[in-house]
Formats: sequence, structure tokens, C-alpha cells
Amino acid sequence: MLANVLLNELDQLLDSRGIKFVRYADDMVIMCGSQKAAERILQNVTEFIEKKLFLKVNKDKTKIVRASEESQFLGFAFTQRVTQKLKDAYPGTRYFPTVHKKKRVKFANSVKEILDRRAKGGIATVKRKLEMKIRGWSNYFYGAVPDSWMKETDAWIRRRVRQLLWKQWKKPGKRLEEFRKRAKRVPLKSEYAYSSNRYWTMSMTPVIHRILSNKRLLSEGWATLEQFARKG
Repeated sequence: MLANVLLNELDQLLDSRGIKFVRYADDMVIMCGSQKAAERILQNVTEFIEKKLFLKVNKDKTKIVRASEESQFLGFAFTQRVTQKLKDAYPGTRYFPTVHKKKRVKFANSVKEILDRRAKGGIATVKRKLEMKIRGWSNYFYGAVPDSWMKETDAWIRRRVRQLLWKQWKKPGKRLEEFRKRAKRVPLKSEYAYSSNRYWTMSMTPVIHRILSNKRLLSEGWATLEQFARKG
């Protein structure tokens, strides 16, 4: 708390010199126009923090990097690969926020755990956990989730949901019952009900896609990134 109050003095100093920066607690990114400027500002800021504010700068975490998809600040990275529509909406903007790849992998691993085909706690519990995870993650990264990755990830999430449901409908009788709930006329539904193929394989078959279409899954309460993360 004290460090945060003291760092307000650094904020004021940078503002007075027209230096662009972003700070959250004791994490900070300072934007510079060149390598030389970055080196000079890093030296000056380090001296100000340690000699005037009497705080310690973490040398291991403090470095000069280029704005890119590899650099990271609070889970965000920077990209120039955006749609023309977004460029037109923000003329003059060179770099746009995106979700760092490590955070995308962590998100996918969390979703995979939630959508364990054993459906721990029951289907209703899994649905609730999935929505809470997607909603919270999307709110944090709102506006920075790449469209192409979002579409691919939503397709993967739906496939995992289909796998989970197929696993839960263990017996042929239960599968036929679930088929009839969702579609009266499905070719080969009896054959599918008795299938011994792997759950992951079955999750991408045409009949399962028809029974558990994207629209159907949405109506049954299965959340997607597109619901919460799409900007506008």
C-alpha cells in the first residue's frame, strides 16, 4: 500500500515530462519511441525509484522489450495483426491489445478441466462453472480477444461439450431418448445409439452435430466466448 502511494510521485514525474505509461500497483509499462530513449528513461526511473522513493527495482523483471505478441503486461500482449475494420475505427493506432498466448493456453486448460467428460457435480454444475469461467475471463480481456482464435476455441469448446454429453448418455436407451427430445427425424439414430466408437470421435459426427447443433447448445445454456468477448 505504501509503495503504491509513493509510486504516485513517479506517475506525476512521468506525466510532467509527457512520457506515456501504464501502471497497475507496482507493475508498470513505459512506452518509448526508440531503444536509446528507453535506455535513458529506464536509468532515470530506476534512480528515481531507488534513490528518492527508497524502493527496490526488480532487475530480473525489469527489461526493455519491443511491443509485440511476445511481450506481456497483466496478461495482455500487443499486435499489429488486426482487421481493417478495427484499424479504421482507431486511425493512427499502431499497436492493439491482444491476449498473450500463455493466458490463452491457461484458459483452454481450465475449460478442459471443467468439461471433464465425467461431468463432476452433474451437468448443471458444469454449465454454471463453464459460464462463470468464460464470463470472468472475457470481461477481463474484453476487446482484446482475437476473432479467429475465439471462433476456433468456441468450436473446440462445443466439441468437448458434445463429448461430455455423449459420455453421460452411456446406454443406447438413454441415447435414443435424448435423440428424440431434440429431433424427431434423425437418420441412423438407432445405429448411432449403439455405436462403440470413442467419445471424442463421436463428438464430431454429422448426426451428433445435428442433435447438438451450435444453436441447440446455446439454447440449453452452454456458454461460448462469442457471447461475452466479442467487442461491440
